[in-house]
Amino acid sequence: MGYCIVFATCAACRVPIAVNPTRCPSIRVGGVGPRQPICERCFHRWNQIHRVSKGLPPEKLLDGAYAPCDESEVP
Repeated sequence: MGYCIVFATCAACRVPIAVNPTRCPSIRVGGVGPRQPICERCFHRWNQIHRVSKGLPPEKLLDGAYAPCDESEVP
């Protein structure tokens, strides 16, 4: 049994992060292209700008978004 964690760079602030590849929040930079992971700080900021400030409920951060996952969870 093994575990998986992905090392990436936050698409918003460019800080190095470690993420669960199936649970980490991600965005499309400029609204186009592939989704790229964002750090927890940027996730909360994104929620404030794009959801809460518009009267919408915030998106929930999935448990384990920044923790290793079991290798069987990775497609």
